[in-house]
Amino acid sequence: MWILVTELVLSGCGGGAAARSSTTPQQVALTVTDTTPPPGVSVPGAHWIKINGAGGLANSEQVAAVFRPPGQGPFPLVIELHGGLGLKDVDVEWAARLAAAGFVTLAGCWQNSTGPPNTARFYELTLTFIECPRMLATSKDAIAALIAVGRKQPGVRSDAVGVYGMSDGGQAALGTVARQHDIRAAAVDSGADQFTPEASMINAPVLVLAGTADPYASFTAQKTCVEAWQQARKDVEWHYYEGGRQVLILDPANKDDATRRVIDFLTRRLKAGT
Repeated sequence: MWILVTELVLSGCGGGAAARSSTTPQQVALTVTDTTPPPGVSVPGAHWIKINGAGGLANSEQVAAVFRPPGQGPFPLVIELHGGLGLKDVDVEWAARLAAAGFVTLAGCWQNSTGPPNTARFYELTLTFIECPRMLATSKDAIAALIAVGRKQPGVRSDAVGVYGMSDGGQAALGTVARQHDIRAAAVDSGADQFTPEASMINAPVLVLAGTADPYASFTAQKTCVEAWQQARKDVEWHYYEGGRQVLILDPANKDDATRRVIDFLTRRLKAGT
């Protein structure tokens, strides 16, 4: 399959990513082609694609997995943003769980990643990294490309788009809803501790999940961010886990409850009107 996605990308400031020098809108053609599963990654239901053209760079390439719920739809869309160091097998497996809950889900690389080694330990898990060495666009443009391609998937409700991000991906999700006024919800898992734009820039409902024993994302900083958004009358829900660790949907003690909360939030916020 070969798909051409045409998007208007505005150069300029926003979200901490480096801006291009031009201030003139550029018409960027994103191309999407089918590809084979990455080595060592086998998740039933995954449709693997390559995306070229993010940020106007024809040779910038991203790999992504797309999942569809059973049925004809239309379905809300969720873009899953991986944590630091790149796309991993657990990200793809989590995307499959979101699809089973009734969302077209796309999990793709938004940061450059290479290997070998292509495995690492994370708590009790062995993670397999998915190489994305030719992702040359900025993170902001790479995420915009994932959203644009996701919107063009068959049976997607283009007016019902949400993002879920874990760790670094949670910070990226917050930056996305601050920049893009057409994102209806963001679920943030262990990543609300370093968000810098003003609270007034948040323009969609946000769910924050935080663990008190997170060794990477300060629980105090996450709590402070949530309180600032609440004081600014933003639509923010949050839940904290006593003793919870980084990436709560993977933390054995909390993953079931965290998964339930994310799916419930996205269902309430994205499926209204279906």
